[in-house]
Parts: sequence; C-alpha cells; structure tokens
Amino acid sequence: MIFTTKKGEHYSDKKLYKFFHILCRTKQLSYKIIFDESAKYIDLTVDKFDVNKLFGISIGTDHHIDSARFGWNYLDGKICIYSYCYVDGVRSMSLLTMINPYKEYVYTITNNPTNYLFTITGGNTPPVQGFVMKTKNNWLRRKLWPYFGGNKTSPQDIRIEFN
Repeated sequence: MIFTTKKGEHYSDKKLYKFFHILCRTKQLSYKIIFDESAKYIDLTVDKFDVNKLFGISIGTDHHIDSARFGWNYLDGKICIYSYCYVDGVRSMSLLTMINPYKEYVYTITNNPTNYLFTITGGNTPPVQGFVMKTKNNWLRRKLWPYFGGNKTSPQDIRIEFN
C-alpha cells in the first residue's frame, strides 16, 4: 500500500484504511517500507531539521503525551531515520540511521514493559537498534500513520510504500 502526502498537506491519504486499522492489539508493530525519489525535498530554512512521522503507536489517547514513532527527514542528500517519542509529555528524537531510496527496510517498534525498542533491518546493511525508556503501559494503543511536518506542510507529493 502506498501512502501519499499531497503537496501542501500534513496528513497522508488512505483515511478509511487508517480508520479501520487504528487499534494496535499487539506489542510489536512492523512494516516493510520503501521510500522513492519523492522523499527528496529541499528546505533551506531552519525547518529542514523538522522530523516527519512514518508510523508508530500512541499509548492512551494523546500521542503528545506517550507515543513511539519512526520519523524521517531528508538532509544533505540522505534520508535520515529517527526514533521519535513522547514520554510523559517530553519529546525525544534520536538519529538511528540513514537509508537509500528504492531499498526495502523492515521497521519494527516493540512496546516492551520499560522501553520502546526500534529495529531497522534490510537494505543490504547491518541491523540498527535503538531504545527509549518509558513509564506507562496502557491497554489502549492506537496506530499512528504518516504525517509530514513539524510546522511546514509537504513541499511536494511524497509517496511511501508500506508492505
């Protein structure tokens, strides 16, 4: 399935799919993802460091309180992949790796009792892992889907393939 964020938008398409696939009943969320050339964008402002959201989970109803997501941006000719979390309302981001377009990588978030474990495999590169400590475990977990920004909207149509 290809999620497209249209030029001038924050949210990706597939609203009906996202509505029916909002609850996360497992402790692990994993997708095979391919970025294409559309992920390459130019931003010469300070906003170039903003992290776009790929996918993740929210613990409870407010993802700005407790959530774990993969994030990404395009900097200096590379697609950069981050862990992007809120724990008790405090945001943290950490660069995990840089990837190439047109290569398939498997992105996995594991919701462990005391941390979120981020794992990236594939693309003919060694596996990458990172973790973020957390304090809450809640039975209500919902999936979070592609979102462009920070404060800026998508400068062009951006397509991301999920398998």
